[in-house]
Amino acid sequence: MTGESTATLRDALVSLRGDAGLGGEDASRWVRTRIGPIPFAYPNTRGRKRVLAAHDLHHILAGYGTDLLGEAELAAWELGSGLRDRSAVRYAIRVFGFMVPRRWSRLRSAFVRGRHSRNLADRALDGEALQRTVEEMRRELGLADPTPSANGQDLRAFRAWAAKGVAIVWGPLIPIALAIGWWLR
Repeated sequence: MTGESTATLRDALVSLRGDAGLGGEDASRWVRTRIGPIPFAYPNTRGRKRVLAAHDLHHILAGYGTDLLGEAELAAWELGSGLRDRSAVRYAIRVFGFMVPRRWSRLRSAFVRGRHSRNLADRALDGEALQRTVEEMRRELGLADPTPSANGQDLRAFRAWAAKGVAIVWGPLIPIALAIGWWLR
């Protein structure tokens, strides 16, 4: 992924997708990834394809990696920045909820950073927009500024999203564990 501030968004996006091996992901029917050693695939829906360019640009602009922790940090940042697209929230909340029990403080920091910046999700990412430089867009979104300390509203909002994420990802395991426990008695 290119970190050069003088690169255009288009060049940085091409570089990110090439470095991460994501070249044809927007056209394929399935998204294939790994969670540790376990291969995992999920459908590449129309909604996901619609928000993919903004999501990938967020990796570049916010500086979060494309590994599982980087995806979770980016999800926290996107949720904090006011992400409203239903498909994007659905994907973000899952990776966020999966990682929040293990990486609470890192995800809280990314979320707070998001609360004090903006995202690209509702913008047209046409040729003109992609000609802007990475640094120019970082400044416009508030990502060039230092992250302020978390205030009470930031922390309450983070805890609310964390509770939703944990309930969505880990909640279904509770009845399964109870059923197995009952069966093994």
